[in-house]
Amino acid sequence: MTGRVMFDGRAQVHYRQLLVETGDGSAVYDAAFAGQTNGLVGAAVPGCAVLITGTHTGDVGLRVVLHDAAPPFDPQWGDVVEAPFTPAGPEVVVHGLMSDAVCTFALPAGSYRLRWSGAGMDEAYDGTVFADDPLVDTFELALWPAASRPAEVVRQESRRGREAHRAHPLVSGPDRGARLEG
Repeated sequence: MTGRVMFDGRAQVHYRQLLVETGDGSAVYDAAFAGQTNGLVGAAVPGCAVLITGTHTGDVGLRVVLHDAAPPFDPQWGDVVEAPFTPAGPEVVVHGLMSDAVCTFALPAGSYRLRWSGAGMDEAYDGTVFADDPLVDTFELALWPAASRPAEVVRQESRRGREAHRAHPLVSGPDRGARLEG
């Protein structure tokens, strides 16, 4: 199953964050993660999401793909989190915390599932990647129409991912160190 690739390249992050915003919404970390059951996708505010990377400042690899249905899981991704996403307007903007838009695309009204998949988070953790440096961590943001259901950690292999999940009280527990797959 292939999807429509909306972006495939380098994206600039600050404080390990990429933002997804629609309508007049603003993705703010504390509000986005309020009551969330994971530490990599803050999607508590309708129409917005905060996506966490390993790299602190600089470039990460990013691919944004729109699908008609849930795509199969790709084993290249060590960390995978899914969350509900309902756009608050017809245009989606993906950008870094203090950066210009990485990509902008239309998304029809409706209920979607957002999948944030990452690789290389441990190697990149808290580092800086300049424009001419090789990428350390890479990510895929996939979206497809789906009924709303709670966010879930699908796969968690990196230490960074595990620590991010444990930072949120709703996901603390002995099973969070295991590999989870749906």
